[in-house]
Amino acid sequence: MAKTYKPKRFTDIGLLKRLDFPLLIKLLERYSTFFEAQEGFAWAHDPAEFPFDALAEIMMKLDTAVPSKLLETLYNIEMLSNEDYYEPLLQLAISQNIRLRADSDMTVEDLALRLSLECPEELEKFHTKLHYSNAKHRAKWFQSYFVAGNIRPMYGPTEDLVQSVEMELDHWARVHRQGLGMHVFISRDHGAIWFLIRHGESIKRENAVTEDGGNEQVFFHPERYDVAIYYPGSGELAVKASTKGLKNIYIQTIGHYFFGDSAYFRIDDCCKYTLQPLIDRDADALVCLWDDTGLQNVALHELQINHHDASRVLETLHGRNVFEFLKKKKRNLASDEHITIRRAKLKVLRADGREHTLIIEPPHIAFYDRDSDHDMIHPWLVKRGFVINKTFSSGERYHVGELDEVLATS
Repeated sequence: MAKTYKPKRFTDIGLLKRLDFPLLIKLLERYSTFFEAQEGFAWAHDPAEFPFDALAEIMMKLDTAVPSKLLETLYNIEMLSNEDYYEPLLQLAISQNIRLRADSDMTVEDLALRLSLECPEELEKFHTKLHYSNAKHRAKWFQSYFVAGNIRPMYGPTEDLVQSVEMELDHWARVHRQGLGMHVFISRDHGAIWFLIRHGESIKRENAVTEDGGNEQVFFHPERYDVAIYYPGSGELAVKASTKGLKNIYIQTIGHYFFGDSAYFRIDDCCKYTLQPLIDRDADALVCLWDDTGLQNVALHELQINHHDASRVLETLHGRNVFEFLKKKKRNLASDEHITIRRAKLKVLRADGREHTLIIEPPHIAFYDRDSDHDMIHPWLVKRGFVINKTFSSGERYHVGELDEVLATS
């Protein structure tokens, strides 16, 4: 996290005074050396005498001397101080056997503060789970990679193993001048293993206005979340990351620590998708049958065609139904042996009436409106011949129940 992070809620004197005072003191005492070194701060265990104005000013001017753990704590409290999270936070407190005073009317800020003191690791997991849930509803580009040989069983993500992964990623980040503080969170969803990786991007510099009207330069590493999804049944690792270097280190590190081989996944020669069915079978390639659960219709809205003759033209067709347009023009793609399809955009109509976009760029890139669309659309792609990867299993793979046991330790 950036050292220049300014906790906006904690610069509000009114909020500081409304916080449960004993909890606030308990938090500050954990970092007594830091606060005692700040100008204008003095301990007082009576709210009427406590220097709230000095505390707010300290929060406004947090610099590189502030303990990183304090920043993490303030950040989690601020991000979770939303009334929508009150009930889930309360349930978290109950699940952690945290005894709340019966006569206390705790605000959501108080509750987040209490949890940060009593079970910080569980609170961070809760925060990450919220981010993970939200991330699944944001558009994502994924590149897919497959195992180089037989599918192997995955090593259980123990705490020591995850820490080793984080140290390896931190070492890479240090060498490549990325933000340190790699955190890896692992969960299972619909039989797939999700790796949510939080880290800092390369350093940024911004001009900022100071409280006295001056200006200063702020250096920071923006926070970012990357995602890798492993599908045990097919040996596929789908990765969403901002740079090629990050993709490669995720693939190699996951292979090394969870499968015992840094070259477990193929990087250079992976080929998952083909758009040849659109040439060979025309509109019939997009048919939805009765057993395509959840799908009602698929239409082709965009096609990019590479012409490999002397013209070397890249042709792009847009429309509500590209195949209807081609039919009216009496044009048959299969009759042209000098073309390949570079990109296709499909509109997928679900059985419940909702429409989603799917973009495929061979050999291994797919774009979904939501990550969760993969579980519904991928089986259809396999049936229609758009997925061509051939991966053979050694017969040793985890069933869903066994995956739950593996992830119970994470």
